[in-house]
Amino acid sequence: MRGTKQANEATAKKLAKELGQFRENPRSHLPAMAFSGKLRWGRTDPVTKTLSEIEKIIKKKDDLKWLSKRMMAKRGDDVAKAFAGSLHASHDEQFSMVGQFNSGSFGSGSYVRRGDGKPGYLAGIQNFANLTLRMLPWEDHAKRGMYFFSWEGGFVCTGPKPQPPKDWLEDVLKRSRFNLSRADIDGHPVWTTEGLEADDVHSGASSATGYVAFRFHSGAVVGLGLDALATFSKKDAPFVHHLALSMLPPLLPSVLSLDAVWTPEGWPETQPLPEASVEGISKVLDAWQGLTMNEGIVASAMKQTVMEGIQDGVLIGEVWLEGTSADAIVSALEDHNGSTEERLLAAEIIRLAVTEPHEDSIGLRIEAKG
Repeated sequence: MRGTKQANEATAKKLAKELGQFRENPRSHLPAMAFSGKLRWGRTDPVTKTLSEIEKIIKKKDDLKWLSKRMMAKRGDDVAKAFAGSLHASHDEQFSMVGQFNSGSFGSGSYVRRGDGKPGYLAGIQNFANLTLRMLPWEDHAKRGMYFFSWEGGFVCTGPKPQPPKDWLEDVLKRSRFNLSRADIDGHPVWTTEGLEADDVHSGASSATGYVAFRFHSGAVVGLGLDALATFSKKDAPFVHHLALSMLPPLLPSVLSLDAVWTPEGWPETQPLPEASVEGISKVLDAWQGLTMNEGIVASAMKQTVMEGIQDGVLIGEVWLEGTSADAIVSALEDHNGSTEERLLAAEIIRLAVTEPHEDSIGLRIEAKG
């Protein structure tokens, strides 16, 4: 059968263990309801309806003849059908042939084909230890407006309102690649990477080192320094991807807002960035959140767009100057190549371009190649 393979010893043992636990306690593979189950006008939500169907199946979990009919039913709930097929498979003594499910979003897993259930649903139920894959059977419910959150310590449905449990966020951050410190401000947790001050991130204060802030609607804040973001490697999962795939639907704007702060060294604290710089930051964040920008270049892209939006003063590397003091310009050029005389000459040229501007010097940009 297409998509079926011979199970190796490790896969067979893993499935035997997973399905054994499933048969012993089927309800442990279901999302807990953190919701009353009632929608507007007294309607019952789709998750509660599915759980009701599954409860009927659980009561017949040892009736193989009944399960055989239910898992092949042409009508009825798709999750319940896969649940019945998985319960039927849990009675097998050996697992020699298995299916292999692969998804770019939900991950992969081996599973026992049984009944007419969808492969992804069977894989999700039979691989409950996979925190992302176990949400897949509930994707249609998510499309109908229901929210799910999955983490090491639980799996819940919060109904039509995206209300992530406190433990969910703590676990997701713990499993990320970042080493985060926690502080509590105004009764809400604030996590930050090394080098950031929790108070600054919480208040959105300007920063020469820079950071991205994830501001959850619950009040929690996560601050990631631009230097920490720049450590991204090919083996790492993008943080926004890691975060989004711990919930269903994976829509981060439903639970948080995202903003970023970076200003060149020397930029006046009380002076806001130009509108072009602010818009540039938003575009970088949108590209990152949409997974069209590599996480490793978010920091450099953000700095570049901020500097390109600044039209006043002088930028030397990542240092901003008013440009009226030759001494200040010479000091900023200290780390650049050239003799003392060359730096003095360059400083005077830059100063004159600012204090006595000519149309040829407005917007002047000097790079290593000229």
